[in-house]
Amino acid sequence: DRPTRPWLGVFSAETHGDVVVTSVAENGPAAKAGMRRGDVISDVRDTAVEGLADFYRKLWVSGPPGAEVPIRIVRDGRETWLRVKSADRGSFLKKPTVQ
Repeated sequence: DRPTRPWLGVFSAETHGDVVVTSVAENGPAAKAGMRRGDVISDVRDTAVEGLADFYRKLWVSGPPGAEVPIRIVRDGRETWLRVKSADRGSFLKKPTVQ
């Protein structure tokens, strides 16, 4: 019975200490904010990200689902900030139909 964590719809991996976006869920919060495969996530809310576990810890304490999460990414050697409005992951899952 823990509170729902914020979800971005981004799948990522850690490579040499960098958090690299490997995939973005179609129509998810990250896709709507412009995040793309290959982006490197460097900061969450003005705090440097130091690996994949650190990224998720910073995301989960950034507020409830629906909170806007500022994320700095590096794309093609250029840094930019994206404002990603997090969501409740459950709202994106297919619900079973009642027969």
